[in-house]
Amino acid sequence: MTTQISDTIVYRGCSYDLVGVEGTGFFDPRDYCLDLEAFDAMCNRGYLARYKICGGRIRLDMLKLSCEDTSLFPDPLFGARLIPHQACYREGKEPIMFTGGLLAASGLIIDCEMPEGSHPAMNYTTVYELLFDLGKLTKAFDRSAEMAELRAAAEAKQEGRSETSTPADYDGCFDRVYRGAF
Repeated sequence: MTTQISDTIVYRGCSYDLVGVEGTGFFDPRDYCLDLEAFDAMCNRGYLARYKICGGRIRLDMLKLSCEDTSLFPDPLFGARLIPHQACYREGKEPIMFTGGLLAASGLIIDCEMPEGSHPAMNYTTVYELLFDLGKLTKAFDRSAEMAELRAAAEAKQEGRSETSTPADYDGCFDRVYRGAF
């Protein structure tokens, strides 16, 4: 499977790839009965989103959808207005009522195709775990040191110097278990 393009999030003025999501209330096209088509091999979900944390709340900054007919799209969506000829939403004014956690990562250091279609969190130099309650950012943890330790353990295992670095080793890194994190 081709490595998939990640959604992104702007946090503290910097852009990060979303490499893990766990929770409820995040954008899911199925919640709106949207039948989307793949953009291409690198975006088979049919949508690409950018989120932004403003005033401690998560908002939809941009959402590009792959669909010919925009007549069924909700307008507005999270306070963002639809631009029909672009099948795109921009600059949402309302917070997304997301409760859960996100893994925001930057500095991809291992650029190879992953069988799952996305890069795991440990392949990034900077990883933040962001926790939300009804759209409000409640906690943020810098998990970069833990990811560096996992990379070192994986390298040691690959070189035959260690037996560790199995998925069980990831359990203590984050506050919760994330889809797409590993």
